[in-house]
Parts: sequence; structure tokens; C-alpha cells
Amino acid sequence: MCINKQNNSPENNWKDIFNDQTAYVYEPKSRSTTWGFVHFLGGAVLGQFPQVCYDEFLSSVSESTGVTVVATPYELGTKHGKMAKRCKRAFEKARAAVQERDGLDGKNVPVFYVGHSLGAKLHAVANFDGYDEEGASESTDSGSYSKQHFLVAFNNASATDSVKILEKFAKELLSKREGGGDAASSQFDAIFDRLVPFAEVAAKAAGLEFAPNALETLNGVANGKFKSDKVTLLSFTNDELDQCSSLREALADGEVRTNSVEIPGDHLSPVMLDLDKYAKMNPVMNRLSGVRIGDREAVEKIANEMVTFLKS
Repeated sequence: MCINKQNNSPENNWKDIFNDQTAYVYEPKSRSTTWGFVHFLGGAVLGQFPQVCYDEFLSSVSESTGVTVVATPYELGTKHGKMAKRCKRAFEKARAAVQERDGLDGKNVPVFYVGHSLGAKLHAVANFDGYDEEGASESTDSGSYSKQHFLVAFNNASATDSVKILEKFAKELLSKREGGGDAASSQFDAIFDRLVPFAEVAAKAAGLEFAPNALETLNGVANGKFKSDKVTLLSFTNDELDQCSSLREALADGEVRTNSVEIPGDHLSPVMLDLDKYAKMNPVMNRLSGVRIGDREAVEKIANEMVTFLKS
């Protein structure tokens, strides 16, 4: 299996491993033989550019612990089960390539599944039956290794609730944009006051829903479809979008060992990006030049919690 040796990020840290944008790999600068893998899935919209939106968080964890991070992008859609399976296969392909390169084929290398918001849900449903591309339920795992999950601000929203999440993210971007000012913010709020209710009504009228939906997800976890040796749920003190409490109850019913942590922050605390830095990567980002978003101190706290999780 051929690994692309050219790096694609502005700082030459992330590799588009197969040169097809299905898996980005971050290895610590003082790389030795891989001792563990992190499979990362970002939140809605943000998950399409995990190597950009979560670079500060993931690179810090990798450099601190020596793990290899594999971030698998995904486009937003309603078929969450299929999206999860697709990301899982992309991760497994990248993991196998790195292990083969390092002479670790067949070795019991730990895997840590890390997700933020919708990405946490996708990790939860990745092993559910019935959501494969062809409808098959076979596992894409190869080899035998420990599986542990670090799920941040788990969100299991309905399709209509997701409109509100995207609204929050868009408003956050605008509020952080340099030179935007109060007038631009007020104009944006006025537009959303009209568009968001319309989008919610349209989603309901079209019968738009996710598969699996919120109830199916929690029932699947409670009925033992979600497998993990250890789970840490990380929540933030100021996060109205977090649904970790319902997941925690489902995990207890499914007899999965769970640890809960709450730290200061909000739903977007794991995100730290400077779009000027990444403008060359995508025309969309180029149009958002001047936007800087994130709280470095909050990202450091999240990274520290994950480092504790990896070392425990």
C-alpha cells in the first residue's frame, strides 16, 4: 500500500496519506514507531476540514503523547450510519498503511476513537448493523486491538435542531471576523431571524431525518451495539447543544464503563483556526480570509484532558 509522502498543510504536519482527501495523518515531529492511533471525527461542517479546524488540539495531543492521529473528513448528510462506516473504512485503510510501513502488521496497537459533536455520534454508531454502503453489517476492523473512546460534547440532534447548530457556528464565525463590527453582526442576526424558522419548517415538511435518528442511536447504545473498553465523555459548562447526559445513561444500560469530565467552555471550544493561514487550501476559506476563531487556553485544557485519558 503506497503512502503519499508529500505533506499538504501550510506547516507540513498533516499528510493527505493517499492523496485523495479521505484520511489526513499527523505524526509527531520526533516520530518513532507508532504505539497508538487516534481516529478523529469533527463536528458538522467542521468535520469536512478536521486537519484545519482541529489542528491546534490534535497536534498538541500527538506531540505530547506520541500517538499517530488519523482524521477522516466527511461531508454533511442525513445518513449518519453510512457516513460513520465510510469514515471507519478510511481510518482502517490509513491505519493499516502506517502499521505496514512501521513493520507492525498483526501487532496489538491500541486505537482511541475521538469525536466532537456530530463526530462523537458517528463514532457511537460506527459499529451499528444495517448502515453499511451495501447494507452489509460486516466489520471493517482488521487485527485485534484495544478500543477506547473520548467523546467531546456529544450531539444527537434531530435534523431541525441541526439548523440551530449551524446558525450558532455561522454567528460565531461572523462575531470573530476581523472588521465585521456590530453593524455586520446585526445584519446577520436579522437575516437568520427569517431564515432559521423557515429552514426548520422546511425540514419538518420534507420529513427530513437522520438515520439512525436520535432515539435509534441511544437505543442502539443501550442495547449493546456500541463496543468500547473505556469511554470518557467531555462536556463544557456553557454548552446548550451538549447531550452527553443522555448518552451516559444509554452507556450505563449497555454496561460500558464511562467517565465524565466537565470543564469551562462552550460547544466550539475544541476549534481553533486562522483561515488566513489555510486560505490556499480551499476557495471557501479564501473568501473567509481575516477570520480567526477559537480560544487557545480552552483548547489547551481539552488537550490536557485527552492526554490524561490516553495515559490512564
